[in-house]
Order: sequence, then structure tokens, then C-alpha cells
Amino acid sequence: MPILSTDAIKDPSPQLQAALHWINALIETRDVQDLESAITDDFAIQVLPKSLGRPQLHKEEYLKYSNSFTFHVVRDFEATIQEVVETADKVVLHASSKATSATGFPYSNEYIIIFHLALQPDGQYKVKYLKEFVDSQFSTEFFPAERKRQEARELAAATKSE
Repeated sequence: MPILSTDAIKDPSPQLQAALHWINALIETRDVQDLESAITDDFAIQVLPKSLGRPQLHKEEYLKYSNSFTFHVVRDFEATIQEVVETADKVVLHASSKATSATGFPYSNEYIIIFHLALQPDGQYKVKYLKEFVDSQFSTEFFPAERKRQEARELAAATKSE
């Protein structure tokens, strides 16, 4: 599902277009090559707050993680961007999302995402560094439970095939 249109993203600047490209690759196309085209070779991401214990990931780790987990954990993803703050090389978004987990459970989260952007030789921007602040309570409850539901589903499928 798409990024829902709001006044916050009308007539996007080139910097905001780069941020929206990253979001679109992550939630709509779910394509690792599209995601890779949105980020720089020295890209890094940190999911915050630090109390979640999530390690910083660099480009190759992040692409592998996205392809093996992120692209498969939810479907019917809708993102709403409530507010955008921009500087010449940064975009800050306040956003929320709704989706359905791979096992059919509701997913909803709220984010503050800080995009550090790099101007490329072709005049386009790419995401160089990203800080993604998430709803820590929701994240600590949802993701472990979803992993357990997925493992149980895989075990049940394996048992049926024996």
C-alpha cells in the first residue's frame, strides 16, 4: 500500500523526494534493488531509542535484513506523513503507519525519521544516514510476538508435510 497523500508531502523538494523514495522502496515495491538505489554506498541506519538494543546497520547488512525480514513481516502497509521539516541536507518526518502482520495481526507504529542526505553527481539526493525513532512499547511487544507466531506457523507447516 502507498504513502497516503497529505499536505505535508505536496510539491516535494528533491531532498524530500529522496526520503519518499526510501519509504516507497521499503513499504510498496519491497524490492532490494529499489531500496539500494535510494541509499549511498556508505549508508547506515540506527533504530532508536537505544533502549531497544538495535545495532546500527550499514548498507549490506541493512539490505540483507530488509530482504529477509522487513519485506516479509507486514502487508497492506499504509504510511501517513503528518509533518516534514527540511534543511539543505536533512529531512525529518513525523509519520504513522498501519498494516497487517504476516500472521494476520494488526500493526501500527509511529515514527520520527531523520534522513541525512547526500547530493549525488547526477544532481539527485540519496539517503546517507538514517535515524528511525519508533514506538518503543509497540515494538517491544509486537516483534517478538510476531516472530513466535511465524515460527509456530512454520513448525505447523513442516509437521503437515511430514
